[in-house]
Amino acid sequence: MQNLSEDAGFYTLSKVLNDKDPLTIFKNNQLLKKIMQELQIEIVYSRYLSTLLFASLLKCRGFEKGSENINELLKSLIIGMSDGKNTIEQDNGLYRMAFNIMENVMKLAAIEFDDFTKTFMALLAHLTPAYYRLKNHFELKNVLLERIKKEYHSLFLLMDNVLQPLKEEVGEISESEKAYFVILFGGEIYKNKYSGKSLKAIVLCVNGISSSLIMQKRLESLFPAMEFILSARVSHFEKLPINSYDIIFSTVPVKSDKKVYLMSAFPEQREENKLYNQVLQDFQLPGFIKPCAQTILDSIEPYIIIKKPASKLDLIKIIEKKLNRTRKEGKLSGVMLTDLLTKEKINFTNRELTWQEAIELAAQPLLDKHEIEERYIKAIIDKVEAFGPYIDLGLGIALPHARPEEGVKKLGMSFLRCEHTVKLMNDDKHEIKLFIVLAAIDNETHLRALSTLTKILSNKERLGQLLAATNATEVEQILLEEEGEK
Repeated sequence: MQNLSEDAGFYTLSKVLNDKDPLTIFKNNQLLKKIMQELQIEIVYSRYLSTLLFASLLKCRGFEKGSENINELLKSLIIGMSDGKNTIEQDNGLYRMAFNIMENVMKLAAIEFDDFTKTFMALLAHLTPAYYRLKNHFELKNVLLERIKKEYHSLFLLMDNVLQPLKEEVGEISESEKAYFVILFGGEIYKNKYSGKSLKAIVLCVNGISSSLIMQKRLESLFPAMEFILSARVSHFEKLPINSYDIIFSTVPVKSDKKVYLMSAFPEQREENKLYNQVLQDFQLPGFIKPCAQTILDSIEPYIIIKKPASKLDLIKIIEKKLNRTRKEGKLSGVMLTDLLTKEKINFTNRELTWQEAIELAAQPLLDKHEIEERYIKAIIDKVEAFGPYIDLGLGIALPHARPEEGVKKLGMSFLRCEHTVKLMNDDKHEIKLFIVLAAIDNETHLRALSTLTKILSNKERLGQLLAATNATEVEQILLEEEGEK
């Protein structure tokens, strides 16, 4: 079944449900069309989801009667297969849920999105079908799960807490579904910035919402200066105005006057490198052309001796591994919580403090180490006064932070445990006992440390130990134990 929007697709589905009664086939056909029109959505093709839909409907007795329960199930299934755009089912509850998830990722990852609205709308478009899938226990499989967990390890660990608003509505969320949210946020968090003309690109894929989402996010991380205006089915390609895009990335050959780059739906690193180099050369984009492993080996082979049992293939694999080492696994982004919260940055106080004084005192070790400037502390206080207690993580813990350009000189963190509760904004709803100040240099380097902190917050026993600690040695031991369990 290539496309549920086509008559043949409706007929095939109806035929599966009832192969004896032509009248029932016709009624089912009309019912599905009506639901599609009411929801104002388009179905994204997926063999897995089509099979899932068949199996689910076959279990439903009385489908041909058009009962209310079956209609609701159909709506959920169809929305769960959609691209999440232009659906009337995006009610206030989903908007609020998306906003709360955005707040969570900004709090827990201590980041700000350059374009909040764009990221919010992308999240909403993904959240809508995900909500209906999870609500009815029809979950997507993610063939790149292990790769995503490896490349975005720290961000993946944050997802349990980030997706709490969704979890409260649908119950436990599988790792495969979490991984799709990681792709969405990871594309924004890990992208680089540079100036230059923004090329407009479209992504064409025949495999549906899962693979098209992965393709687009991988391409966005490869080419952050490009504007990806659309991910679409190949069948829709001819309807697009040719002046609306400059580049086409597609999983199948298409005819166009514009540059077309063929790629796999799930490209390996070698294919990504080749694509990256070709696009940079074709459009003279700023960036570093990555040499392939074979080219490097050919260059150095006259000057080396390969000793057995090693082979040329072994060397190529080693070189590729070094070349493909992701930023997330690099030295800076691997900074652990214990690397940042050292004894001289862990302090305790018996003083009764205002929230402003508490932030100043908590940040003092960073100032003493020349990791921040005075204006960074002022920026944090100004932001709290302007935007409210955004630094409150709950459970009596605050994460004061501002933007890197507001006075950060070096990545750092500091710790202050207060004997007397501090009320943020003098509000009883935001009582804080522990301030952990973060000085981030970008959106990603600190994520490993924050993922450890989030795990502690999610563990009542560990959190209790941290809040009850009376000296720096105890705090260090708690952090070391948590990191040792990863």
